Amino acid sequence: MTRSYSFGVQHSYEELSIINSAGCYWINVERHKDAQQLCRQMINAQGEKTNAALICCDESPENLLAGLDYSDIECPGPPATLPLFSLPEKKSAICHILSDLKRALNVTGRLFIFMLPASVWKDFSQTELVDWLTDVRHWLIKHDATFLMLNYGSGTTRLNDQLISHVSFLSGLSSVESLQDCARYIVFWWLGGAGLIANQAITWETDKRGRFVQSVLLPTYSPAVSDERQFLAEQSVLEGAPPLSVNWRLLDNNLQVAQLGALRHSATLVFALTESDQVVVLAQQIHSLRRQRGIALKIVVREMKASLRYTDERLLQACGANLVVPYIAPLSRFLTMLESIQGQRFTRHVPATIDTLLAALTPSHLKGPVDNATFCRMVPGLIENTLMPEDDKGILVALRPVPGLSPQQALSLCHLRRGGDLVTTTASRLYLFLSNCRINDLDTVLGYIFRLPFTEAFTNRLVWTHDVQILSEVKQLKKQEPQSVFPVAEMKVKQLSEPQRPLPITRHKPVPITLSIMPPQDIQ
Repeated sequence: MTRSYSFGVQHSYEELSIINSAGCYWINVERHKDAQQLCRQMINAQGEKTNAALICCDESPENLLAGLDYSDIECPGPPATLPLFSLPEKKSAICHILSDLKRALNVTGRLFIFMLPASVWKDFSQTELVDWLTDVRHWLIKHDATFLMLNYGSGTTRLNDQLISHVSFLSGLSSVESLQDCARYIVFWWLGGAGLIANQAITWETDKRGRFVQSVLLPTYSPAVSDERQFLAEQSVLEGAPPLSVNWRLLDNNLQVAQLGALRHSATLVFALTESDQVVVLAQQIHSLRRQRGIALKIVVREMKASLRYTDERLLQACGANLVVPYIAPLSRFLTMLESIQGQRFTRHVPATIDTLLAALTPSHLKGPVDNATFCRMVPGLIENTLMPEDDKGILVALRPVPGLSPQQALSLCHLRRGGDLVTTTASRLYLFLSNCRINDLDTVLGYIFRLPFTEAFTNRLVWTHDVQILSEVKQLKKQEPQSVFPVAEMKVKQLSEPQRPLPITRHKPVPITLSIMPPQDIQ
């Protein structure tokens, strides 16, 4: 009889709820906390008679099990005995994992659950990864063991691309993408029970216990009378031109567009944006329309003055806007872009509350100088912001001051104004994390941050833009000797706590100098 294990999440397809023995199942998860929740559900669904083991990297397995809900009567519960292992975040540890496991315990007929950061695979070439999977495949068949690989964090997209063509080595490949208030489970292929299922996408929400459950999609409408060709637009978007046809209706402001748009099913609504202060209100209107009226409505924002920041544009799109037209686009180009979205259906997920989106785009109110421990804790949290694209969440910059200028002294020249922009120091460098900053804007941003020209204050500059690179460098920074980053503040406190005494005045004393005059005969 073939042994099988429960996946831990209820699906509409039975094949997705079962894990076969002697197979390697690989799941790439965007967010660490989603991977933790999924791991706990899997462990809690195995039952006390299951032979299993948990291997963690970069976190304590005891802490992971501390969040396990033992009172969940709907699940069989965790195994009676569960060996725990910690794996170093090294390539060599992955390469020798098969022999290490065989020495540590009886591997026959056992389910091994791995919780690994995706960064552990960054040094594996495509050939090395295939060789490792080949060895794992033979080892699992020989010992009738099962691997369930949960990989999380930055680098999961790269892993998907590397593994997508290796059906012969993996019994299952899937990914979990964050949608802020829920998650999307994408199945590339999965061999469960007696069947193979592939190319499926399921949306997960969390219940009151925090478990993943299947969710409800946005509503769709089939009205008796179609309003597909109607255009409701704020009057300034046509730059003074009259309505282009009988299907166009120009309104006085964005509020009227939103109010009349709430009565439409598939019309095109065009909002005007003239200043950055309008972004939040406009985002709330768009979010309400998208959640109430469904996926057929076309929502467009035209920037009338140069006022949109990168994060503002991402917010409007995440709230449900089909299209954001930049200020530089002329009227003719704007009309062409409107034509291109006709018949389009909005397929991205929109969270139930806009607060989730606002929190994701302003992930931290902390800014300015922080100590090394805070810096190393906050930056990975900012990198986990899944609303921003991978490798486009920020920039890490290391600056070496000129000789004679210490990093602590250079810190007094640095002034950070945006939330999420952090700075810390080591013995030789000053580290900056610039949230939501693009590499082509780096020189301009550094010019605003430093009072003096930064090219004269620093002799060397290192820049990291990829998420995996940033996380790797932050881990190295965490190992360095902590430095105080508040020398100016400490000095002020000391001066206030001590009685104020006038400083002694040092006067220079004149020094007599005797000049000798040469005799005339010595002058040539």
